[in-house]
Amino acid sequence: MKNYYEELGVSKNADISEIKQSYLNLIKKYHPDLYQGDKTFAEMQTQKLNQIYNTLKNQESRKKYDISQGFYAVVNVEQQTQPKKKESSMFSDFRKRVVNNFSYEKVQEQDRLDEEYRQKIKKEKLEKKLRKKAKKYGQEYVNKKIEIIEKQNANKQLNKKEKIKFNLMLVGIFLAIIGILLLIIIL
Repeated sequence: MKNYYEELGVSKNADISEIKQSYLNLIKKYHPDLYQGDKTFAEMQTQKLNQIYNTLKNQESRKKYDISQGFYAVVNVEQQTQPKKKESSMFSDFRKRVVNNFSYEKVQEQDRLDEEYRQKIKKEKLEKKLRKKAKKYGQEYVNKKIEIIEKQNANKQLNKKEKIKFNLMLVGIFLAIIGILLLIIIL
């Protein structure tokens, strides 16, 4: 599903005038009286565009939308629409870190969900393929294939764990060497 900015055809950090111009152009295009195609589709598009514009034209609702979507490139809509206020650098840095951490966690969660979805699709395709082969070669053949695939997946997981252990071991060795070098330099 497209986000509101993609629906309007503007960038995530577009100012209100760009959003309004794009909105007006699309409203003209999909106006039910002017649209050449299906009138119900045009009405649905118009309603959707009205909802999008009402969300993005209001500073507070736009800010909430941006945060809910994890757009950390456009986290501070206030800077675009209001004159800059002086604030202490400590507060400013803290706010940036909180917003970026929130967005980063949101992105990580979305990546995890995307990976789960890809795995699910891959599994469904494999099951479909195996059902076809079961009809052709018999269920024993399919059971053996499943065992082989499960072993391969288990080996991949073990390889990942071994790589992590190896990398941690290298970091430990590197730190030990640095410690020894520092002792040599100090003495």
